[in-house]
Amino acid sequence: MKRIYAAMADGVLVASRRNGSWWSERRLEGSSPQAVTADPSRPEVVYCGTFDRGLWRSMDAGDSWERVGEDVVKDPVVAVAASAAERSGEHGVVYAGTEPSAMYRS
Repeated sequence: MKRIYAAMADGVLVASRRNGSWWSERRLEGSSPQAVTADPSRPEVVYCGTFDRGLWRSMDAGDSWERVGEDVVKDPVVAVAASAAERSGEHGVVYAGTEPSAMYRS
C-alpha cells in the first residue's frame, strides 16, 4: 500500500492507495503540524513536527501517533528529517529543527 503524508494547517493528511483508489484520513487533528517525514528504510515509521505540541512518531504508517522527545524538545518543531544513511538501531537518525533556531539529533 502506498501512502502520502501532508502537514496541513490543523492536522496530518494521510492518503492511501487501496484497490486502485485513493482514500484520505486526518490524523493529529488540532496539532498545527509544520513538517512530516517517513523513515526511508522503514516507511511505516513516520515523524511529525508540530508548532505547539512537539515531535510525534507513528510506528504504523500514520494510523496512530505518540509524542517523542518531550523531555528534550520543548520549542516548536518546524522541520523534521529521517536519514537514509545514518542509523540508530532499527531506525534512521532523526533531525528536528526548532524555533528559536536549534537542531536536535536522535
